Amino acid sequence: METLKKVAQGVINYEGIDEKMKKLKRKCDHLKSREEDVKAELEYAEGLLLKKRRKVVENWLANAASIANEVEMMEQQVLESSWRFSNLLHESKIARLTAGVTELIRQGQFPDGLTLRVHGNQQTDLITTKLIGQSFRQHKNVICEWLRSDDVSKIGIYGMGGVGKTTFGTYIHNELRNCPNSRVSWVPVSQYFNIHKLQSDIAKAVGLDIENEDHKIKRAAKLERCLRKMNNFVLILDDVWKHFTIDELGIPSRGNGFKLILTSRSLEVCRRIGCEEHIKVEPLSRNEAWELFTEIFGHGRALSPEIEPIAKSLTGKCSGLPLAIKTVPGSMKGVEDISEWRDALEKLKEPAAEHDDDIGIEVLQVLKYSYDQLKDPKVQQCFLYCSLFPEDYQIDRETVRTCPEFLPGILDKS
Repeated sequence: METLKKVAQGVINYEGIDEKMKKLKRKCDHLKSREEDVKAELEYAEGLLLKKRRKVVENWLANAASIANEVEMMEQQVLESSWRFSNLLHESKIARLTAGVTELIRQGQFPDGLTLRVHGNQQTDLITTKLIGQSFRQHKNVICEWLRSDDVSKIGIYGMGGVGKTTFGTYIHNELRNCPNSRVSWVPVSQYFNIHKLQSDIAKAVGLDIENEDHKIKRAAKLERCLRKMNNFVLILDDVWKHFTIDELGIPSRGNGFKLILTSRSLEVCRRIGCEEHIKVEPLSRNEAWELFTEIFGHGRALSPEIEPIAKSLTGKCSGLPLAIKTVPGSMKGVEDISEWRDALEKLKEPAAEHDDDIGIEVLQVLKYSYDQLKDPKVQQCFLYCSLFPEDYQIDRETVRTCPEFLPGILDKS
């Protein structure tokens, strides 16, 4: 008789555990529904720019996922157990999980909201120079028309090195930034880029966090969803050397007025990426080049009748390339000795040793001239050493101190 009582009590307790497990599952389903809502709200908010999830929300999501796994394991244990006395051991754990799920449901209301405003991602004007030349103004008007067109989503700006593509791109960025109905981000690409880094750079520019995702395809999917939601958004990729697949990167082909502008030295790169329209940036005319020279040298700073023709000859040697033209007046400011001007002209006439077709002999000549203007051999050596690092590389000061003896002295003076 006593044995039968114990068995009957075990059956009653097992039935009680089964009901408690069902109650726990119902609460856990409620928690999962709230978790899905929170994730959906976060995805939308973070896609609007200048938003990031609160730390308390991150912790809540982690705790919700963790306790959901515990409940699933608990349910499996109950199913695999018989009605014998061993089931009574589950009762306290079920009670603990029920209390935990109930508390997470309460915490999931988030009265202060899910996100914070990210002040560091606020858009600012890029530093640029005044655009000189009628062709730049015409190009600007044409690009504005393409940006308003529903038939154009990708625009290519191409031309030889030093011709002013980046300046033009930053000018467009600043113009769009001041338009109330549009948003824009400018991202440098450079010669030695990779898809993973470019994805990170674009995500950072638009306020999206994908650093916890390592898989390139998943990163692209998150980036594409974010960019597609951004109404009237223009992404400018500057200095693209090689073509890439926009799907692989995570750039939408179209959607909500999304536009892509890229600058490149190659028309072929623009075409292979899929640009529907292209603009070629040409060198400045002789008059436009002189206008840029005087703009940089300083208005109101009249050159002597002897120096002015030399200065014009110097400008002519730059072949209308703004990058080259900007270098010369900067190095000659404050120089009054006509012999120094003549010497500068002679240096620009000296041929460069090698010629890179992507850069142009004119740019190489001005680069050599700028190098000669450094004058101090130690500074020149420092320049040559630093040029060995990849483009956009963050050169560590302590690393540089380990190179040849002349460099520490230069660093100590800087």
